[in-house]
Parts: sequence; C-alpha cells; structure tokens
Amino acid sequence: MTDKIYYGINGLIDIQSFLLLKAGLKPVFRGYSPNGISREIKSFYQNLGFHILEKKLAISFATKAETGNYVYISRSKKMARLAYESEINNDQKTHGEALGYPDCCVDFFSKNLPSGKDFNMLAHKNTLGKPSFYCHSLFNHESKLRDKNLSVYLQNQEKFKSTTNLFLIKHIPCSLNCKKSVALGKITLELLKKEVPSLATTVVKALKTSVLYFDYFNWIAFKGKPTKGELNYTDVLPYPSLISEHEINQYKQGNRIKIINNQIDIYQNRNLITGLKKKNAGVIIDFS
Repeated sequence: MTDKIYYGINGLIDIQSFLLLKAGLKPVFRGYSPNGISREIKSFYQNLGFHILEKKLAISFATKAETGNYVYISRSKKMARLAYESEINNDQKTHGEALGYPDCCVDFFSKNLPSGKDFNMLAHKNTLGKPSFYCHSLFNHESKLRDKNLSVYLQNQEKFKSTTNLFLIKHIPCSLNCKKSVALGKITLELLKKEVPSLATTVVKALKTSVLYFDYFNWIAFKGKPTKGELNYTDVLPYPSLISEHEINQYKQGNRIKIINNQIDIYQNRNLITGLKKKNAGVIIDFS
C-alpha cells in the first residue's frame, strides 16, 4: 500500500488508526484537515465503505488550536455523528468510547481532565508493577494539551514531528500497564507487522526504552535498565524533546543516573560526573 492511502486526508490519518479502522477495530477516526477534504480523497474512503462527516470546530484541547475542518470517518453514519455530537457537547465518555478507547481509560481521562495535571504522570502513579511498552504513548500529544501547554506544542511542532507516530495506543491509558490498553496495543502491532513491517520495527524500537520523564515536552530516552532507583544505560537515544543539547551531552558523558530529591546525579561507572539540580527531577519509567 502507498503513503497516499495511509495519509489520504492531507496527512490527517496515521497508519495505526487507518489499519484499526479498516479492520473494523476502531469505530470512528477523528482528525483535522485545515483545508477540507478533496473529492478524490472522499471517493477513496467511500469506495472502502467509509462514511465521512466534516465539520468546522475550534477545540481547545486538540492538537490544532485554530478553527478548521474536523473529520469523522466511520463505517457507520450514526457513529460518525455520535462522535461529533459528543465532542461539541463535551461528553468525554461517549466521545472516547466512539473512538474505540477502553472504558477504564475514558473514565480516567474524564475524571482528571478538570485538574489540568500531567496525564502521563497520573498514569505512572496509577501503575502497579512494571509498565508495558504497549502503553508507552509519551511521544503522542493527542488530547493531552490545553491552554499554555497547547501553545508550547504549536510553537514546537517541527521538533516533535519525528516522534508523533511512534505509538501503539493513541489514547491516554489509565495506567502504564492497563490490560485493555495492552490488548489494543498488541492488536495494533500485529496489524503493523502484517501491513508495514518496517514501521512496526521502528515503533517497537522507540517504545521499548527507559525514559527519564519530566513533562509533556521534556524527556530523555535511554537504552538501559532501571534497578533500585537508578538507571544504568549504554546509549542516549535520538528521540527529540525540548531538553537542551547541553543537558543531553551531559547524560552522554555518563552511563548511570540516580535521582536524589531534586537532583539528578550522572555517573560514569562509579565516578560522579555532575549533579543537575532541578525543580522537577523527573521519574524513570521502564518500558524496556
């Protein structure tokens, strides 16, 4: 299959969502098309048996701030309409379920949305046991951003472009080992392996990492394994965030980090190289 199929609506639809939609495993895809949908693209999706509902909306927590054409694609006219109406009515539960997200994760999102807190940190705190790489959605900003955070994202879209499609679940999981999210991630990976094996390999490589996570825009991915509150690593991986090159280079000089209160100590074997004092020293998340 060609890129034209996967990115048919002006670059709107990611491969993972397209494959789930086509397989009947995602009721509705919702995306954004700034200039509307061409007749050719409409015809392509209609020939596959999909219905397209196109509406002008301005939604503050979307990954695009400006008003534009919001597109709902589904095999069911009723479901496409339901996704649209639940969105404009701010019915998060119905909207999330229409998009095919697990009910536990939809409830988690609805409950915590008013707080404005970092969803990734909340999911991490909600995790009992080891996180699963299937639930690694740190690189995807879908639905997470509002107000100030949205502005930061829009100013740095080019920076995050290379990691946007590195995911197996697009929603915010209620925990980093949510069983329903893991099941959905496994299905997505199998579809990718069958249809786009090169992308499947790229995605798994990016997700099976250890991450020093600070917030939505600041993280560092490592090839390594945490043990007893420390992270021993052999490489700092090239998945960009807003962490400065200067700070990245400090991590590259070492092979072990330890977080103590608000300081990150960087070691080369047993030798302390430097200590980075931070208001937020982050958390080490083991997706490896």
